[in-house]
Amino acid sequence: GIFTSKAFGIGLLALTAFSWILFSIYCGAPGAKKSFLKRAMGREKLSTQETVTVMLLSNFIGVVFSRSLHFQFYVWYFHSLPFLLTCTPLPGWAQVAVFIGIEACWNPWKGETSSIESSILLTVLHLVLLASLFVGLRVHKGVKDA
Repeated sequence: GIFTSKAFGIGLLALTAFSWILFSIYCGAPGAKKSFLKRAMGREKLSTQETVTVMLLSNFIGVVFSRSLHFQFYVWYFHSLPFLLTCTPLPGWAQVAVFIGIEACWNPWKGETSSIESSILLTVLHLVLLASLFVGLRVHKGVKDA
């Protein structure tokens, strides 16, 4: 099947690495004037907020492109979701909707396992959050580097 395919696994690994690189080049902590990579290359010390943002974002990207998910993964990133959602330009109601949607996907009420529908919804919500994070954390080119 697709989930045991070597090509699928390599593709997911490539997407993970590509996303980490993309975010490091183009994004920074909320309100930052320099990207994570520019800060690191300039040997600038990251603030606590920047460090937390990098760690939680990196972990979330790893979850988004995982071959399969286990409930333990949810425990690892559940507490980071509110912080990550506030880094997006999504309105408050949409942030709450994404959070509740992810919670519902991880805790199915019918049976003990996920369904095809809950898996598709979780993937869509993860991608919405990831894209929103890219928009929300993007360092704008019009801002001069400090």
